[in-house]
Amino acid sequence: MIKRITIVARKDGLSDAEFDRRWRVQHAPMVLSLPGVCGYVQNQVTEATTPDAKGRRIDGFAEIWFESRAAMDAALATDTWRAIVADAQEFMGEIAGYSIEERVFRPV
Repeated sequence: MIKRITIVARKDGLSDAEFDRRWRVQHAPMVLSLPGVCGYVQNQVTEATTPDAKGRRIDGFAEIWFESRAAMDAALATDTWRAIVADAQEFMGEIAGYSIEERVFRPV
């Protein structure tokens, strides 16, 4: 499983309610329409116990799941992805994206 993890913060001046509406109601369906996506998770920060390394506010973490790096690379080269990025820039401030390989450990 390959994931695209994005750390997101809402744009300055945008209310929590408007950020939530844009991210959950408008943005999520766009992400789910991306070719090759096999899962999408929005992790909304409800409480920060420590600021990040630069003291920034973080409002959430998004996970887009793909079966393979090839599937992810193909999806990120589409017009759909470019539209998703443009939409995010309308309501998100700082965005930091990372490609990760998931490793799951479970208790025996």
